[in-house]
Amino acid sequence: MAVRCPRGAHPAWLRGPTWNADSAGAARTGPAEYVVDAEGQAFAEGEHPGGSTSTLVVRTGAARDLRPVTNELFFHVLADLGHGVRVPEPLTHYRVHEASMTDRRTPGVFADYMAEVCDNVAARLDQLRTNPPSWARSAQLTDLATTYRNRATRHRDDARCKRDQAAPDTAQEGRLK
Repeated sequence: MAVRCPRGAHPAWLRGPTWNADSAGAARTGPAEYVVDAEGQAFAEGEHPGGSTSTLVVRTGAARDLRPVTNELFFHVLADLGHGVRVPEPLTHYRVHEASMTDRRTPGVFADYMAEVCDNVAARLDQLRTNPPSWARSAQLTDLATTYRNRATRHRDDARCKRDQAAPDTAQEGRLK
């Protein structure tokens, strides 16, 4: 079931298969997370830098200012501007499974997706610049939009490299058949 309008000052969005660690009094999760497989076993060693929906708790008013959003990366803008609390201990166990909404297996697809998201964030920051929210100045939004456009370019370059690296493997597989 989807929540259409979260209530409270700091709603936390958790995807169905994700869970937070038991923690006495933790008010906000930090950027780090543990990545687990479909059975809840470690998928990646140690901590992952995080940033996914399940690692974010966002002030409702700021979230409203950023709408419409297509990805949780929009909420990273707040941390980029120095607003937020980072909890050093990972509190989230992020589950990776076959039905994950982004394709992480096909070379370049996820990086292309992230490039598009970064472009969308930059466009939204440009819109906000004309009438800045209380948590940002116009010049900050301009600078941050440029940062997200640069990230989009890096993601596109990364996608191209991943596809180029995979191309020889694909050609080799074809010759072996």
